[in-house]
Amino acid sequence: MNRTTKLFAGVCALIIFAAVAAYGQMVSAPAAREQALAMTGGGTVDSMELVSGPDGPVYRFIITNAATRFEVSVDASTGNVTGLSSLAAPAPGVTAAPPPATPGPGVMATPTPRHGGTAMPQNPPVSRAAAVDIARAYLASRNIRADFRSVKMDWERGRWVWEVEFRDGRTEIEFYIDVHSGEIVKFEIER
Repeated sequence: MNRTTKLFAGVCALIIFAAVAAYGQMVSAPAAREQALAMTGGGTVDSMELVSGPDGPVYRFIITNAATRFEVSVDASTGNVTGLSSLAAPAPGVTAAPPPATPGPGVMATPTPRHGGTAMPQNPPVSRAAAVDIARAYLASRNIRADFRSVKMDWERGRWVWEVEFRDGRTEIEFYIDVHSGEIVKFEIER
């Protein structure tokens, strides 16, 4: 076992011990880690933390797969993925590995329904890349220049959307794009 692995195991053990004392029975950090890696199609876990979310404890992972960094949230009580977002666009000419069509063995294929009984789509008709392209096309049609910041799936306005963010200096531009239809549900510029 190398030094990094020992350090990671020690930190996980401390986090789990503190969390169990604070919250009661929880999903183990290694099980949550496997669930997060399944959602990103593998990769390298750059960081892991256990935080208190609105519905209880949540493991948050930063995972790098190919040229894409993901933030994955896993409910520490159930082991279900509750959030998946891309933190950076792939480098030019590099194709990021997409999340797998089906999770690996021993991993739940669909999280427990939440938000009005609708589970987070695992393979939505409108991909993450397509949502970014839709937002870029909209900006181009309005002659707005901005740099891509992030994209993540979220529950907004009664539906699952890709939340796509751009920035131009101090100006933030945000889109909500329906994961099923590609419809722009919201477009907002904040200065």
